[in-house]
Amino acid sequence: MTVTGHTPGPWHVKDDTSIRATIEGRDVQVALLSPSRFTRDDPHAHLNEHFRDSQAANARLIASAPTAPHECISDCPGEQNRRKIEAHDALLEALEAVLRGEMSHRSIELVIKLARGED
Repeated sequence: MTVTGHTPGPWHVKDDTSIRATIEGRDVQVALLSPSRFTRDDPHAHLNEHFRDSQAANARLIASAPTAPHECISDCPGEQNRRKIEAHDALLEALEAVLRGEMSHRSIELVIKLARGED
């Protein structure tokens, strides 16, 4: 098994609270969303409705975390997205050079492979 700083994605949500991943063919929980609940006599009890209404959306947001740009192993979606963001300006410059006739299509293919982390 590959060692990473986080459980490899993709992650998915089950029952609006359980953030899960498939590891070695098994569906396992990697996080559990447990929002605060206030008692009826608490002055913040009106927030319970907000937590209930936003719980599923919050879980989906947390489940998308592995795709957020970060340094990681090469096949992690977050690492791939980090490379794409870092390569954005170079890719635009290469495309503009192709349009001006200053760079060949083969050269831009090499820039794209570099952005993807390919050799």
